[in-house]
Amino acid sequence: MMNSQAEIAELFGPILRPVAQRRRIADYAALVLLAFVASLWGYSTWRNGQVPKIESIALVQGSVVVVGPAESVAAGGQMEFCPGDLFTVRYELAIEGAGVIYADDAAHYQDHTVKFSTIWRDIVDTGTRMYDNEWTIPARPDMAIDGQREWVAGDYERTISVAASNIYISRYVPPATFEVAFRIGEHCP
Repeated sequence: MMNSQAEIAELFGPILRPVAQRRRIADYAALVLLAFVASLWGYSTWRNGQVPKIESIALVQGSVVVVGPAESVAAGGQMEFCPGDLFTVRYELAIEGAGVIYADDAAHYQDHTVKFSTIWRDIVDTGTRMYDNEWTIPARPDMAIDGQREWVAGDYERTISVAASNIYISRYVPPATFEVAFRIGEHCP
């Protein structure tokens, strides 16, 4: 039996040696490819770590102030506006990290959106900053209310949301969002 195994090895030896050599070459090539991919991943991770990132955006408590025409303050203290009035919301943000932020501004009447726009972008560093979001109320709302493009007297809500502008980062950093209530007066010209 030993003789037959030795004879088989001697017979197939020339065939098996190149196969083993090709397998060894394929193993080395796979190892080089794996090392190359790992080095690219490591370099990419290192580069991403070097990019400034916004870690958090938060509204400073008690910093929201509504600025409008003095005659627009209603008896209950709520602001009443008419088309053509300048409606400014002033607020302060606490920002950790560095990067670009942007603000979206929307106004709603009941379940109707009457205005939506991106109002500004800013490059920021860690710290607190004051912002003014100005809006001159147009003669007609941007979007129809119950099929009409006319302002309806009543209570509205203005929503301002400030978020990180990088899509990847903004998935992990919640935006600073707040609402400001206001009224469109009944006796507007």
